[in-house]
Amino acid sequence: ARCSQLQYIMRGKADTAELWLEKMMEQGLRPSLLTYNTIINACAKASSPSMAEQWLLEMAKQITKPNEVVFNTLIDACTKGAETRGERWLEEMVKEGIGPGPRAFG
Repeated sequence: ARCSQLQYIMRGKADTAELWLEKMMEQGLRPSLLTYNTIINACAKASSPSMAEQWLLEMAKQITKPNEVVFNTLIDACTKGAETRGERWLEEMVKEGIGPGPRAFG
């Protein structure tokens, strides 16, 4: 079952990824930074920047501030299509004292 859940996430099926996370939390499992980043990545692949932003905010509220990888994943989500919100998150990244790596510009 875990493999099929991860396959949904990796294919960008954000709705399924969210359900998977909710089930995990219902069972008392605490999502990690990696878990949240995976959900944000699924949102990016599904061209859902608003959902990606919501998950970043939820992650920051529940466990920790985002790291460079999470910010880069969110910036990727926000630069798909006509979205221009990536610059906002790049500024937030710098504000948090996290220097953007090469991936932020790729």
